[in-house]
Amino acid sequence: MPRRTKFSRRASGSEEIEQIVAANLDTVFLVSGLDRNFNPKRIQRFLVAAHDSGATPVIVLNKSDLCDDAEEVRQEVEALAPGVAVLITSTATRKGLKALTSTYALAGKTLAFIGSSGVGKSSLINALVRDPEAPLPTAEVREKDSKGRHTTTRRELVQTPSGALVIDTPGMRELQLWGADGGLEEAFPEIRELALRCRFTDCGHTNEPGCAVSVALASGELQRARFEAFGKLKAEQDAKVPRERRPGALASKPSWKAKSEGKIPFRHRQWRED
Repeated sequence: MPRRTKFSRRASGSEEIEQIVAANLDTVFLVSGLDRNFNPKRIQRFLVAAHDSGATPVIVLNKSDLCDDAEEVRQEVEALAPGVAVLITSTATRKGLKALTSTYALAGKTLAFIGSSGVGKSSLINALVRDPEAPLPTAEVREKDSKGRHTTTRRELVQTPSGALVIDTPGMRELQLWGADGGLEEAFPEIRELALRCRFTDCGHTNEPGCAVSVALASGELQRARFEAFGKLKAEQDAKVPRERRPGALASKPSWKAKSEGKIPFRHRQWRED
């Protein structure tokens, strides 16, 4: 079938190769465990790739039974992911599983659970499938840091009683982004909107006159932590070997890194026509 959506990452190794994790998805569940392996920056990285996939991202904060302040963590994650649904779940207490089934696991829909090893992706799918005779394999995480043991070693598609198709994926030790400029803009919508108001179309958001991003940082309208997270991911994208990329408000040339280091002369920058 033709691919209408795809979740991709840069394959491991020295070569620039795209690895397609799953395709033709309607919803991508980005699963994080609320234990000692919880990492908000990792969620941001996965969110960029999910936005770029074309599917609808949903953040799942699993293992809520191990966290005393799950609602507070949800608010923190919602601030990192404007407009993205954030669910709290637990396969031990069955918290949030009804919402997964009634809202997302609908007939004809294809879902994928993606995240680090040990966050409980297979356990969540087992709860959705409800087939005691053929459960997906699971294992306990490492006690000292809650890291998983890579029990899932292949991608597998299963069907739920509701008729939804669910893809289980192996835990990812790392997620290197692949041509995700569009996803980067969607993951940081407030920076995208500010960049459109900058005087120059290729503004580096450092010391240029008329920079709306710098003004927002100075006034506190834009959180510096958000801007720094965006800058790190953008610099990582720009450092890749050149390849076909989709244009966007923030995917300008020259690169973010070159502009931030002052390598682009001011006189070559372009004015906005408006």
